[in-house]
Amino acid sequence: VWFGFDEASCQPCDPGKYCLEDDRLIECEAGFICSWGATKPDPNDGITGFICPKGHYCTAGALRPEPCPAGFYMEDEGAGSEDDCFECEPGFYCPRASESGTQHACLEGYYCPQGSAVGNAEACPVGHACPAGSSEPEPCAQGTYAPIIKMASCLDCPEGFYCPDEANIDPIICPAGAFCEAKVDEIKLCAAGTFNSYEGARSQADCTTCPGGYYCLDGTAAIDESIRCLAGYYCPPGTMAQTENMCEVDYYCPTGASAMQPCDVGFYSISPLASDCKPCEAGYYCPRTKTDKAGNPNTLTQREPCEEG
Repeated sequence: VWFGFDEASCQPCDPGKYCLEDDRLIECEAGFICSWGATKPDPNDGITGFICPKGHYCTAGALRPEPCPAGFYMEDEGAGSEDDCFECEPGFYCPRASESGTQHACLEGYYCPQGSAVGNAEACPVGHACPAGSSEPEPCAQGTYAPIIKMASCLDCPEGFYCPDEANIDPIICPAGAFCEAKVDEIKLCAAGTFNSYEGARSQADCTTCPGGYYCLDGTAAIDESIRCLAGYYCPPGTMAQTENMCEVDYYCPTGASAMQPCDVGFYSISPLASDCKPCEAGYYCPRTKTDKAGNPNTLTQREPCEEG
């Protein structure tokens, strides 16, 4: 406990060292702190010395424990060097003198790689989400998006838009001819027989019935000459295909017809798919004397031979 030239000159062994009976002063063992009067290299009585505490390391002969640096931790007592401190676990951060690698979860909107010293180590990038405890950014799933940095969760794609890929930054507006419900990653086409000429439609209810004289296939975005009803056919409102309704005998259907038309007096039609009526030939007359399918008399023309004389 004491050292000196004689008993009168003896004094307690210096901190950081321990003393043998032959007056030698030797550095305290790594992993321990020797206080005044230590007699062995690893004192742990709390008076002459103590074992290096958690969250710290104690080199040989150290006068005080040194904290593990930020980004590292030590969960056991007795660490003898800074190299004994462990890197903080992914998804967590470790202030100086940390005793655990999983005590402090990374903050929302940030991610913490292994060895992080602070809770806002790396800002979550756009198109990704970082809930508390994230070790790396999580790409937004299809149907969601993240337009700014530091987001803890991704936003659902709104109605009228779609988010087709992973890591979407901004939703894409739904194109004409289609509609987009909430949280979708692909568009839905307006059903055949309907159309939609504007962007951002939210449901099939936003698709309008195809007008008479035209036909609308799936995804029709505009009413123009390219979908006008063909000659020989008729297209009432809501027609889904160009040859859906064939013009019948006794009627004619010009281009763009929304209904079958009966022939005028003096004309007739005896073939399906007629686009116009034929004039009565010499020796015949064409009165409206025929009853239609609905039972209406004197509605349709028919060719009759003229009487002799």
